[in-house]
Amino acid sequence: MSSLVPTCAELHLFDVHTCLQPLDNCKLFKSKFDFLSSPVKYNDRYDADDEVTETEHFQSIKPLMKSKIEASYFWKKLPSSKAWYAQRPLVAIPAADLSVRLEAEDLGLNLPVQSEVYLWPWGWSTNLLMKIEGEVSLSALAELTASFKSQPSRPRSPLKAFKLDGKPCKPSEIFKRLGEWISLDIYDAYAAGQAKIVVDRHFILSILASSGKALPYDSISGRRIDVNDRALLHSILLGFDVSLEDLEVLEKYPRRFMIPFKDRAFALTHYDHGSVLDLRELKPAEESAENSKREEFMSGKCLTRNVKNCAALAFGLAAIQKAVQKNALSCGVPEKWVGKIIKSACDIREHYMDDGHVNPLWKNYFGILNREQIQWPQAVDSDSDNQY
Repeated sequence: MSSLVPTCAELHLFDVHTCLQPLDNCKLFKSKFDFLSSPVKYNDRYDADDEVTETEHFQSIKPLMKSKIEASYFWKKLPSSKAWYAQRPLVAIPAADLSVRLEAEDLGLNLPVQSEVYLWPWGWSTNLLMKIEGEVSLSALAELTASFKSQPSRPRSPLKAFKLDGKPCKPSEIFKRLGEWISLDIYDAYAAGQAKIVVDRHFILSILASSGKALPYDSISGRRIDVNDRALLHSILLGFDVSLEDLEVLEKYPRRFMIPFKDRAFALTHYDHGSVLDLRELKPAEESAENSKREEFMSGKCLTRNVKNCAALAFGLAAIQKAVQKNALSCGVPEKWVGKIIKSACDIREHYMDDGHVNPLWKNYFGILNREQIQWPQAVDSDSDNQY
């Protein structure tokens, strides 16, 4: 029986797309969004943060609210006050009649799913957020994340845990719907056809509270998370059943997956899948007698969302950098602005690498930039359910 039973968790599932051609030709954006191709116009739109654009499929597309930027260490600390150069996105909220739920009664999960799309001048990221309250087993979470991605060598049985407008669906169908809406409302048909998916269904799962005692993942004293629970945490991360024999192999290279934080918190990370964070003992940045459990949860939730934002932005910028390194400029990637995006990416990377207050997982994600040894996800096959 597992000694680690989460009672509060947050799960973020997202993809990342690039669409670079419109940067060099604003006519490839719909007229409402031609400002995306101009840093000056984009910054002006961001400064007018009360300006909301409505489209056929989105009830609002607007800049991040200033209050959210101030409340987020990640967005606030980006090294430029200008939104275009800091790579701050617009936020697109789908039409009110879109219904997305996570309903898996056999796993003890029945909850609404919040959806939004981050829109950058160079592409977009679809985000699904699930707030899990109440007891849920690690094995149930493993079944859930296995439905995001499966390993062909040892797949789990398919699990249609999501419902889109009341009908059972896979996560890929939700991403497909929202991706099609972005393509229809933001881009010219030609540009939409040139969009590339660079990351599909990456997830950040954060365990914020549990009924079991929080122990470190790795400890020289011997008091650490139970071996069976460690295997389950890796099962959640990798999308297939990790046996104790598998775990022994994985833990021969602990720093390959495990990243320690303060306060016994840690993350398990694999760039092709996602990150599992154990933040049960994470304390607020500023200790005070008034700190409540809610504030401690908020500290963990804030860190989780910052990691998700960091990962999505890092994957997108690294994909652009990789395209340039492969001489994609000769294939129609615009030279006019891509150099500025790459410079922004490097500035952001260096900024966070030098910041002693940044958690190590951010540094790992931004380490993707200028790191050729990172193995990127395989190209999506044309007959795969990932292909939009």
